Amino acid sequence: MGDDMKQVQSDHREYRSESGQNSHPGGLPDGDLVKKVDASPRLRESDEDGVVTMKTWAVVVVLAASYGISFWPVPFFSTIQGGMATSFGSEAAQGTWLTSVYSMCGTIAFLTCGPNSDLFGRRTFILLGNITSVVGSIVGATSHSIGQSIAAHALLGFGGGNCQMAAFALPELLPNKWRHFAVVIADAGIYFDVIVAPVVARISFLNGSSWRWGYWGMTFAQGLSLVVLAVFYFPPKHPRGIPWHEALKHLDYVGIVTSTAAVAMVLSGIVYALLLPPSSPIVIGLLVAGFACLLFFGVWETLAPLKNPLAPTRLFTAHKGRALTAPFIVGFVVTMFYYATNVR
Repeated sequence: MGDDMKQVQSDHREYRSESGQNSHPGGLPDGDLVKKVDASPRLRESDEDGVVTMKTWAVVVVLAASYGISFWPVPFFSTIQGGMATSFGSEAAQGTWLTSVYSMCGTIAFLTCGPNSDLFGRRTFILLGNITSVVGSIVGATSHSIGQSIAAHALLGFGGGNCQMAAFALPELLPNKWRHFAVVIADAGIYFDVIVAPVVARISFLNGSSWRWGYWGMTFAQGLSLVVLAVFYFPPKHPRGIPWHEALKHLDYVGIVTSTAAVAMVLSGIVYALLLPPSSPIVIGLLVAGFACLLFFGVWETLAPLKNPLAPTRLFTAHKGRALTAPFIVGFVVTMFYYATNVR
């Protein structure tokens, strides 16, 4: 029996040697597979030794700062939005739109630009966010009507949504050893905003038009961030990154349109429910149409044969929803706090 097994093994080795089947299941011989792995591009050489250059740390700090700066309008202007509206000659309730439209446009930016930044690259969207935030802060600082301020916060929200992609762009610049530091730095900016901004806002509003520096300060800070990132921020290519023409060809256009419409109509309906009677045709129409678009978006993302879906089903079903769905619901509830504070 032992001699027979030795003979079988010997014959098998001779067969593999003659037929060249000493290969990877994908069809590459072992030697070629090793060469291919060695020749493949590496995203971060620093992963091997944990060394990060001072230039990278500087970019990390500025990128994290841009995250916090872009969120500044929420705690600052939500504190004084009613007073701003009356100072423009409008009803105080119209000030509700300032924070609401920021959240609305930020949500649209997250959902539209976030997944697609995997394809086109983080740099493009983060720089776009900084540019849009600078423009929005200038529009807000020079505003003399509630309509212009609402437009400013729409720009700030969309820009902020793109800037806040730094939350997952930061770890891509660092090895595992240091990634938690980047997250802490980014969160520190948010804590500064929510603690300092409301106090500064109330004091500045009591001193004439000093509240406009809530915009001008953001212009300078976000502008500086934009310059530094434009010159030094060149992140590694994402594993899903593909050429622009291919990404544009397979973009989830239907998902972008329906999700944007759903977010805009549902959140606008919630705001109008605070300004108009709940039975108003505007409120009912926006909410019904918005939730219909949201339902269609969910069905489309689940059933359509999409190459690059905005919301892949596998993410929401991973670990029975514990990986993403549960935290997503909690985050949604927390964000809705800024709508709840405007209920009269």
